[in-house]
Amino acid sequence: MKFFICSEDPDCAPYVEAENIAEAKEKMCESCIEAWPEDFECDGPIEADPSKIFAIEASQNLLIKLGNYIHKMKQSIMELISAIDNSTFCEECCDKGNACSICPWFQNKSKALKLLKQEEE
Repeated sequence: MKFFICSEDPDCAPYVEAENIAEAKEKMCESCIEAWPEDFECDGPIEADPSKIFAIEASQNLLIKLGNYIHKMKQSIMELISAIDNSTFCEECCDKGNACSICPWFQNKSKALKLLKQEEE
């Protein structure tokens, strides 16, 4: 599949996907012909580099950012799980049954939760 844009207005016009120029002209030019005066002659659509089409470029950038975000969130969640699983309560906390602020478990959990919060922002 190729991408085509209007030769008369390449910066603003939407693009169409087509196998060839004839198909692109059929998809793109019908609405345009109605808007222009009868004596106007158009050169028809031209093939465009997909990386130069703003909508495609923007969606690719969004997918890349989303992928990076998901990767960072996964790392943060894994760190959180690891921090909680690999930590132990201090003696005082074991006696009370809950974590104090100096407990390694509490500190690791706090660190992991901060990482998650940073990734959400």
